[in-house]
Amino acid sequence: MSFRRPIVFDGEVPTFVEIDNPDEARVAAEIFATQWRFVHGRADAFDLLAYHGRTVNGRPVEINPDALLNLARRGEFDLAEVYREMFG
Repeated sequence: MSFRRPIVFDGEVPTFVEIDNPDEARVAAEIFATQWRFVHGRADAFDLLAYHGRTVNGRPVEINPDALLNLARRGEFDLAEVYREMFG
């Protein structure tokens, strides 16, 4: 069974990834929830630090507050649009 989860990897825009491991899918969901809450003012940079050094599918996740805020300012957190572009 695969799980499709949104996530922001280090230096990249938000994307959806396929994850086979249910525990890793849960962690990815937690990380993205924190990223999402941060860009919407419901979490702070300290919350992001909890994921320092974490990876999903072997790729480091974005925890840089400035990078996440820049993505949000550019409108990159519109997940419906990201999903539509990826999966039509």
